[in-house]
Amino acid sequence: MDWSNLYRAPQRSKWKGRTDGPGAERYHEIVELIDLRKGIPSIKNPATFGLIGFASDLGIERNKGRLGAKQGPEALRKLLGPMPAPDPSKVTFYDLGDLVCERDLEHAQASLGIIVAMLLAQGVRPIVIGGGHEVAWGNYQGIATFNPKLNIPIINFDAHYDLRPLEDNLGTSGTSFTQIYLSTQQRKLPFNYTVVGLQPQSNTRALHAFAKDLNVTTITAEQIATNPLLHQTLNLKPNSLEGELLTYLDTPRHKNEAPIDLDKGSHKNEAPANIHKDSHKSEASNVHRDLHKSESPTNIQKESFKSEAPIYLSVCLDVFGAPFAPGVSAPQSLGLVPVSVLPLFRTLASHALSFDIAELSPTYDIDNRTASLAASLVSIYIESNTHLNISFIS
Repeated sequence: MDWSNLYRAPQRSKWKGRTDGPGAERYHEIVELIDLRKGIPSIKNPATFGLIGFASDLGIERNKGRLGAKQGPEALRKLLGPMPAPDPSKVTFYDLGDLVCERDLEHAQASLGIIVAMLLAQGVRPIVIGGGHEVAWGNYQGIATFNPKLNIPIINFDAHYDLRPLEDNLGTSGTSFTQIYLSTQQRKLPFNYTVVGLQPQSNTRALHAFAKDLNVTTITAEQIATNPLLHQTLNLKPNSLEGELLTYLDTPRHKNEAPIDLDKGSHKNEAPANIHKDSHKSEASNVHRDLHKSESPTNIQKESFKSEAPIYLSVCLDVFGAPFAPGVSAPQSLGLVPVSVLPLFRTLASHALSFDIAELSPTYDIDNRTASLAASLVSIYIESNTHLNISFIS
């Protein structure tokens, strides 16, 4: 597939900021501009990151949301450029340009998948900036192409499940994780999906039922707000899969350390609800029954983490409260306070094979709050991985 017709090379003019001399570098000083049409340089630093923009509003438009995320990649570069950067001797940071989606979303997502797979194969950790959350399906296609047998846990910071049904076999910004689910079933892999910061009132009963069918692990914004140390408290909620999952990810793993037993989870093997359109409902229900013939949902979770596998980390900026992230498609009055989840985000970031941020809409931003938040998350993601001596993909 030819992706070059969608590709726009990076521009030096997008990176600006003050210069304070050695030891005080900022991102605009350490960024290296790479035209992907000319290939990727040989990677010598395991802490090598590549920022690729996915400039798209088409998924949001199909999902009947408010547009503006197409300008997200440019807005992020503007705010990331002046931020203090890590030691350039310990990290390599590339700007790889943008894919611009005008009409054919499926082609753009497949093109993003090709680029993500190429980056992973070269030892570059992708940082994908949307665009709507349709970016997640493109990013995941790249991970699956890079390693089709990789059972990678998916952690999504989001106010929504994004498990909506496809419309006439076409995806939207709200279907990425439905499409990922269907992909895992085609490859006979468990669907290991966790949503952090969910707003129950922003998801229909049908979506809650479908998520339950698929044994999605859900951590609501209210749970985080009322348990600020959730990320580090093992027995905060006995019989809670969520608490143990987060503790597992926040605990250093050692070769001789026994994995945490997730069999204490309280999930029940309930019959799937008939909730989605016929094209979706039958397959989801049949696969749900097939999974239970072979192993329990908690065993599926345990196996995926026992191998110390990396994760795929996605952030939809509407997970944060409107005072912090007004520039999104669907602002949340009860969203997360960013600083309250930083410990959890740092922990997850250090496990992430690939990372994306969705739904930065500068049109609706106030004082660049949302863009600044997104740029801060990128910076924290990079800093959380600069200590690594070995990449996940070696």
